[in-house]
Amino acid sequence: MIVGIIKDNGFTKNVAKKVKDSGVKEIHIAQTQEAAIQLIRQQTFDLLIVDPHLTQNEHLEDGIEVIKEVRHIEEQNTAHACYILLLTATPMPPEDNGLQARARRAGADDCLSTKERGNWLRNLTGKIEDAIDAIRSRSSKPTEMGQ
Repeated sequence: MIVGIIKDNGFTKNVAKKVKDSGVKEIHIAQTQEAAIQLIRQQTFDLLIVDPHLTQNEHLEDGIEVIKEVRHIEEQNTAHACYILLLTATPMPPEDNGLQARARRAGADDCLSTKERGNWLRNLTGKIEDAIDAIRSRSSKPTEMGQ
């Protein structure tokens, strides 16, 4: 399983450790929108963990643009769809019609805020496990041709 982490701050090491603890062998990290787009054009990922704010400007959602670009590349290349988890320090209540809604419209499969109640690293482990289960489920389904 190949995982990309698109994150710009000190949480990256914690996230990478949790991903490795889940049994993932290959992790690639990009810290800017430009580096992320270059990386996704060169490598096919099973899971991407994306921060919506890759700069210090909390109003700039360049991570959302990365998600859109991933989905665009997948459409053009008929590549398999990777699982995208949005990970942010921005609070996202369940009824949120802002960031979470924009991320899902862009193509994110799931969202997690480090501001959620409880231990966010434990919550991240659960989200990664859910993503791995979804990825395995996708890859075990027969294709339309029955292969």
